[in-house]
Amino acid sequence: MAGLLDSGYNANGRSYFRLCRPLAETPLLDLSPEPFLTVEDILKIFSAYDFRLTEQDLILSTGLPLALIRRELKHFEKEQVLETVYTSNPMGTSNQWMYLLKEPYRSQPDAFLERADVMDLEVRTILRNDNFIV
Repeated sequence: MAGLLDSGYNANGRSYFRLCRPLAETPLLDLSPEPFLTVEDILKIFSAYDFRLTEQDLILSTGLPLALIRRELKHFEKEQVLETVYTSNPMGTSNQWMYLLKEPYRSQPDAFLERADVMDLEVRTILRNDNFIV
């Protein structure tokens, strides 16, 4: 459902999986040591991927599990920092979530960085409350 894997099955009902798209070269990013995405991390990752990210890009860039990434991005979407777009090809065979960084954060990242301490604390609190981090 996340658009990371295609699945198929044989006549006996056994499932097989493959990546929806090949693994791309992941840019080397100097991310924070925090066990979650900080505001600075988000800006670095989005700018490295032309402000459009898939879940595969996020997993490869951060090494964080998908459930944690989704929980964090849900918070940033609620805060109007990014939006989630569901894409599919014309045949409907390949679907994926794409995250887009919204304005003014895209063109004026300093406005986003001004809120960094507060937003980082909010994300840490949410993830602790949801038992994602200790």
